[in-house]
Amino acid sequence: MATDPYPYTRLLAFHEKDGTWFFVYIIRGHSDEETGTKKNILDRICQKHGGKPAHLSDKTMEIATMFSARRLGQQVLRVGSAMTYFGEGLVPRPATLDYLKDLNGLIDRELSDLDIIKRVDFSVPYLRATTITGILLYFGKSTSRDEVSDRIYERAFNQFHELLSKKHGGFTESCQGESAAHSASHWSPTFKAFMQTLKKTLDPNNIMMPGLWRI
Repeated sequence: MATDPYPYTRLLAFHEKDGTWFFVYIIRGHSDEETGTKKNILDRICQKHGGKPAHLSDKTMEIATMFSARRLGQQVLRVGSAMTYFGEGLVPRPATLDYLKDLNGLIDRELSDLDIIKRVDFSVPYLRATTITGILLYFGKSTSRDEVSDRIYERAFNQFHELLSKKHGGFTESCQGESAAHSASHWSPTFKAFMQTLKKTLDPNNIMMPGLWRI
C-alpha cells in the first residue's frame, strides 16, 4: 500500500482459523506490458515479506468466490445453510490483526455453540489508512437464519461495536436502520452535539430521513 501509484485494482487477504493466509490481488491495465509490470511489482513485495505462490485448491477458490459479491457468496452456500459477514467494519490498518483476534474471541464466547461449518477471517485494504475487516461465517443446516440473526443481535452486536469503535478506533459506514443507531451511540458528546446542531440548522422540521442516528 506504500507504492505510488497503486499496482493493483483490488486486494484481499483471508484465512480459515489457524490456517494459511492467502493474499489475492486483481490487476487491470491497458496492455500486457502494463499488467506484467504491475504483477512483477506485487510479486517482489510478496516475496520480500515471506510470501510464496499459492496452490489454489477448490476449497480455497470456493472461499474466494464468496467475496466476489454478496449474492455470489450466497450461491456457494449448501442448501439450507446461512451466512453472515460478522463484525465487518473499517479498522485502522495497524489494528487489523488485533481486531480479528478480539472478534474471534467474541465468537468463541457468544456463538460457538451454533453449527459454524466455515469461519474465515478477511481483510481488504481500503485507501491507505484503513482496512475493511471482519469474519465470514457459514452455518450448517441445523442452525436457521432466524437463529443466527437473533443470537448476533441479542448477544453479540453491542460487544462488536464496543470492540470496533471504542477499543480499536474503527467505524461502520452504515447510514440506516439499527446499524446507524448503534454507530451513533458511540459518538463522543462533542461530536453528537455538533451533529444535532447541524441537523437542526439544515433540517429544522426533521423531514430528511427522520430518526436517522436517533438524534
